Amino acid sequence: MKIGISFKILAVVVTSILGLGIFLSAYFISHERATYLAEFDLRAQVLVDSLAAASEYPVLTGNKEAMAKAGEAILAQKDAVYCRIEAEKGAVLFEGGSRKDLARKEYFALIKTVKLSGSEEDMLLGQQAKTVENIGRVMIDMSLSDVNHKIADMRRTIMFFVLLGVFAAALVITALVYVLLNRPIHELIVATEHVAEGDLAHQVKVRYDDELGKLARAFNDMTSDLKKVTVSRDYVDGIIENMTDALIVTDLRANILTINKATADLLGLPHDQIIGQPVSKFVATPELFGFEGFSEKGVDGRIKNVETEYILPDAQRVTVLFSGALLTDAKGGITGIMGVAKDITERKNFENELKQMLDESKRMHQELVSTKDKLVQSEKMASLGQLAAGVAHEINNPLGFIMSNVQMLKNYIARYQSVIIGADRLKVAVGQSATQELA
Repeated sequence: MKIGISFKILAVVVTSILGLGIFLSAYFISHERATYLAEFDLRAQVLVDSLAAASEYPVLTGNKEAMAKAGEAILAQKDAVYCRIEAEKGAVLFEGGSRKDLARKEYFALIKTVKLSGSEEDMLLGQQAKTVENIGRVMIDMSLSDVNHKIADMRRTIMFFVLLGVFAAALVITALVYVLLNRPIHELIVATEHVAEGDLAHQVKVRYDDELGKLARAFNDMTSDLKKVTVSRDYVDGIIENMTDALIVTDLRANILTINKATADLLGLPHDQIIGQPVSKFVATPELFGFEGFSEKGVDGRIKNVETEYILPDAQRVTVLFSGALLTDAKGGITGIMGVAKDITERKNFENELKQMLDESKRMHQELVSTKDKLVQSEKMASLGQLAAGVAHEINNPLGFIMSNVQMLKNYIARYQSVIIGADRLKVAVGQSATQELA
């Protein structure tokens, strides 16, 4: 149980007052007890002195009856419980009362007498020598019961008033502490809780111009300054909860600390069944939430657009595009890891469909190219046939003319050949004739 500062201050003050009260009580009790005992001693001493004085003549004369009367008179006094008169040599001349009371005190006094010595002339002139002589002693026991009762009653009375004073002082101090200290501190605590929840508009009422008032004023100034430069927690929570991407924040042990609604919807589980669980239970590549993942795939403490899979309770998997960042405190120390995942299942399905369509398109394109090549080849052949027919038609006419002329030329050539042959024969015959003539 936590003890508040108000209770501590109240305990210290009340303890101090109680201690002071006890000290003062002890002092007053001791003083009053000493006073009672001094008065008691004075009264007892007066009694024993008066008894000693009253016993002088009876002791000198041996009058026991007078001594008994004096002793009985003493015993009749308040608190006197025992009386004894002794002669000088210890002979008991009177003894009365009882010594059974343990709370008693003994008082003694000597019985003295004055003896005169001198001549008759000195006696007439009053110049006798006086000698004081002890002729016995008296003893009185005084009971302390009544005094002790008075002291006890006085002690109880003083303690009662001291405790009553302490209680009254405690009530007054409690009221003062509550009004002057506890209420302002409680208001500051409430204001701090409001600020911790993101309510930067909350202000503390400044009641007094003391240290707590200055503290309240400083707190109000601080929240006003924070409001100017800080986004409210509700605003940030609203942004996080309304994100369409799944958010997971883990500690350094890769245990989940925070998620948003998109994460719960994606995994199909309520918040309380996800928070506190190891991230490896829901992420196929949990190293993305560790230092190894950041050292391998991260740049400047960030991971961008890494494709991975989130694991659903029914063991199905959802393909996501993951980005993460290291969380640090004001001193730069790493406190955790934040990961944001975008469900790209539809996009992956679309990409697969698009890839299939692309493959189909490529196949159809190849078929089209093949068909086109066949058509081109066919058209080429048809064109070639038409060209050949056209060429043949264009050639047939001059070719027929040529062929007819060639035939005629052939006939001419045959004739020329026969003429040439005849000329050669003639040339040979002429040569032979010339040779013969020369011979």
